[in-house]
Amino acid sequence: IPIMLVNGYLEGENIYSTLCDDRLATHRATSQLLQSGCQDILYLFTSYSYSGSCKMKGYRDALLGRGLSVREDYIHQCPKDVLKARALLLSLHEAGLHFDAVLTSDDTLAVGAVKYAHATGRRIPDDLSIIGYNNSSYAVCTDPELTSIDSKVEALCNTTINTLMGVFNGGNVPMRTTIAADLIKRATTKF
Repeated sequence: IPIMLVNGYLEGENIYSTLCDDRLATHRATSQLLQSGCQDILYLFTSYSYSGSCKMKGYRDALLGRGLSVREDYIHQCPKDVLKARALLLSLHEAGLHFDAVLTSDDTLAVGAVKYAHATGRRIPDDLSIIGYNNSSYAVCTDPELTSIDSKVEALCNTTINTLMGVFNGGNVPMRTTIAADLIKRATTKF
């Protein structure tokens, strides 16, 4: 029986993985924030899953690639909850942590960052740039609308089904297929 993984990876016989290149996506997003003048980029994430670890690596690699240090006080795990993300950012702000950008592993956390900015009077994107992840319906439900990484969920699912059908038909299919993400630019970034 074939095992099909969507946005996860496990090496083994008869295991097929279809992945979004999450590391490259967050690397590019972090690099664009840096190029737009942001210096203190906060990273919020939901989990240490395979995808979550790749996203974190992209953020870290982009900073290191620019000769910047990775500050652990700029990396925070947060439940996938708008109000908890807002509360976390408010507590970091009250503790005196300065950040001019927030990159998140999920649009839900980015919506929390928008709510945080509104609560503190920070102008988006002039005072605070925000990038979400997944290009979900949340991305167009905020004011301003979120810049978000499109992880191409539909393409991941279609590719997985095509791979499964290839396995059933006895075809020679790849054990691992990687799909590139797109950065959808909207109003929460300066670029």
